[in-house]
Amino acid sequence: MRIDKFLAQLSLREIILIGLVLRLIAAFFSEGYGMSDDHFLVIEVAKDWSKGVDHSKWFTTADEPIISGRSILYPGIHYLIFEFLDFIGIEKLRVQMYFIRIIHALFSLLAISYIYKISEFLYTRKVAIYASLSYAILWFVPYMSVRNLVEMVVIVPLLSAIWYSSVWIKEKKSPVNHLWIGLLFGLCFSIRYQVLLFPIGYAIGMLWNKRFKEVIYTFVGGTLWVMLFHGYGDYLSSGHYFGKLFFYLEYNLSFVDNYIKAPWFHYLFTLIIYILPPVSLFLLIGVFRQKREWMPILIGTLFFVFAHSIFQGKQERFIFPMIPLILILGFGGWSEIYAGIKSKKFRNWIRYSFFVSGGFNLIALLLLTFWFSKSSRVKLMDYFYYHPQYENVVIVNTTQSKGSQFPIAYASDSISLKVINDRSYLSTGEFEELFQADAIVIERRFDSSFESFNELLKKRDVQTEFLKTVNPSLMDKIHNTFNRTNANNNIYDVYLITPSLPSE
Repeated sequence: MRIDKFLAQLSLREIILIGLVLRLIAAFFSEGYGMSDDHFLVIEVAKDWSKGVDHSKWFTTADEPIISGRSILYPGIHYLIFEFLDFIGIEKLRVQMYFIRIIHALFSLLAISYIYKISEFLYTRKVAIYASLSYAILWFVPYMSVRNLVEMVVIVPLLSAIWYSSVWIKEKKSPVNHLWIGLLFGLCFSIRYQVLLFPIGYAIGMLWNKRFKEVIYTFVGGTLWVMLFHGYGDYLSSGHYFGKLFFYLEYNLSFVDNYIKAPWFHYLFTLIIYILPPVSLFLLIGVFRQKREWMPILIGTLFFVFAHSIFQGKQERFIFPMIPLILILGFGGWSEIYAGIKSKKFRNWIRYSFFVSGGFNLIALLLLTFWFSKSSRVKLMDYFYYHPQYENVVIVNTTQSKGSQFPIAYASDSISLKVINDRSYLSTGEFEELFQADAIVIERRFDSSFESFNELLKKRDVQTEFLKTVNPSLMDKIHNTFNRTNANNNIYDVYLITPSLPSE
């Protein structure tokens, strides 16, 4: 088939170019943020630091209670970027985020390169093409690659550690070189604590292959990084060595019931859906067809997935660091299985299955790559950036949900925001907070009526001047339709309140 010949002729440079185009499109068109963590635990924090404040209390003294267990490494890098952009006169966050997304887009290309190199080294050039191209164009990857998700960022140092370890072992390099592998795994740990599960499984695999010295040097290198860099970073930010780490572990074990619960097979189902069936089923079968010398990668991957599966709190993004490894192992193992299939009808059915998954992938890729996520919230804050005279803003949530977090970093530095998550608020006579505000924002679902709340304000004799309605993007509306529990992509009506009490 022609498609087979086309794919066989692809070079690594061409695959990276394809990945670059998709990621740059996402960098320019996919504004906003995907979920709360990639904004409020990175951008909001770093932007505050660049202004000389620490509203989230990431930095505490030894006498103060620690309230955030996150590492300062990744937000700290963003702080330096914001400081530089502020220095050269680019101070508006919405503009700065173009630079942030482009940097992440370029950084994620390293993952494509490592996937290609590892796959070609372990298997064949054909496997390398399929695995790296799949990661370059997989429907959610360009969108997620420009987000500020530690689960995506950690992929590059993780793959680089696997690449250099595999090459050095194959070329019989000195085991001392694995000090660097330990440092890379330590860096992964500082970005995302849970990724430590992979090096543990990787070490078990190397012990199985009798690579005792490599394991020892990897452990020494990783321990040095964690003790010197991560531990000292915790000391600078909390006054205690490993203070943030211990707080993080204690908090997550104590409040496990607060997180989304799912059955043990949740991540297996996630992998099937995210890599797209029926191809994902072939790859998951192929994962288990490995030679003994590649056991460290397989055991590391399986241990990571297994440990996450038995923990009750689950979110789909937690499994993202293993997606590239599933592609590498899956295509590598499946290529050997496919080569042994004699039935021509079955082989043709498998070929057509790839077209089915490819068709689904193309549709989802086009939708996500252009998705301005959480658009109404970002645009609302952007509106107040251009209208700094509205310093005190009250947002009344009328959606009967727990309400939304607002990305205040997009707004004016002087804004004071109060959110009232109570629909009955407008039905009472307690309007003191409204009249102390410069503007009021009515938060409502996109399928609710504008006039119903406007009339309610008039009925209560609240004198208002309508200023603007901020609507969510089409994809946000679709997301809200299918995920009404967790997606709060609402409409915001902005009013100016006249400074006079309602008549009796």
